[in-house]
Amino acid sequence: MSNAKLQALEARLSSSQTPFLGGAHPGAEDAAEFEAVAKLGEKSLAAFPRVNSWWSTVSQFTPARRGAWAGSGSGASKGGHKKAAPASPAKPAAEPAKPAPAPAPAPTKAAKEEEEDDLFASDDEADRAHEEMLKAKVAAARAGKPEKEKPKQRSLIQFEIKPSDVETDLEKMAAEIKTMELKGVQNWGQQHKLQPVAYGINKLLMNVIVFDDDVIFEDIEQALLDKFPEDIQSIDIAAMSKV
Repeated sequence: MSNAKLQALEARLSSSQTPFLGGAHPGAEDAAEFEAVAKLGEKSLAAFPRVNSWWSTVSQFTPARRGAWAGSGSGASKGGHKKAAPASPAKPAAEPAKPAPAPAPAPTKAAKEEEEDDLFASDDEADRAHEEMLKAKVAAARAGKPEKEKPKQRSLIQFEIKPSDVETDLEKMAAEIKTMELKGVQNWGQQHKLQPVAYGINKLLMNVIVFDDDVIFEDIEQALLDKFPEDIQSIDIAAMSKV
């Protein structure tokens, strides 16, 4: 993807009222453009803030989720890509039947006597009992030494909320957000600020620290939209880092 295409993508995202290329929810076009932008590396997006914000949001989804967008065809009306189904491989010709192996010769009388007189033959039941005893010792040793819990990976996410109306009370909204309890959210940032957008409308900038294994930003976004269905126009990720 060239700089010209990045500029075109930046202009399109800047003029859009939705966080994704296909609308309010990600689709096939977002998946296709994400793969193209990802090849350039994150450093090349510094001059394109809206592309960088969109790319950071889409990167929160797993490759499997992005693959599902491409397969579903959602959001593919504008430049989406559909992959043709691979042709079924031709079935190999049936192999000729192999002749049945010849039966093993019956053991001789001398071989039977030698097997019966083998004092060093393995005792399966004794071996199993010994193995069970060792397993019990290992289990008892582990029970006395509890495993240390590994620290969870955390991320600091700065996000911005654009209101639906100029009269929306963003200070009240910020105060209510900080009282929300969501699984995977360690804590909301104590500080927030309002930043002018246009025509007297401000946007709300806030921080949140999350446990990476327990929640993705899409869950937080949906929770905020459910709590303020009439007041929020869009939610975008402004920055994200590990803590």
